[in-house]
Amino acid sequence: MTAAASTWDSMWKLGSETLDKAVLVKLTRTLAIIPITLLLSFVRAKQRKKMEPVQAGSVCARHFPCLSCTSSWRQRSQR
Repeated sequence: MTAAASTWDSMWKLGSETLDKAVLVKLTRTLAIIPITLLLSFVRAKQRKKMEPVQAGSVCARHFPCLSCTSSWRQRSQR
């Protein structure tokens, strides 16, 4: 998106007007992903907690399954 904005600015001699707006949109979308992902992980964890019995494991591992794979691998290698 920023490459297209840069090309547009150079074609029409606009300076960096379009590129500035494109960068702002890109950064806003990138920063919006973090809270949305955290919110969805907490909602899914709450739903899963209602449906499943309590499982052992750290809070971090329950909210971020990719970390639980690493931690379970470490636990197996230490045995």
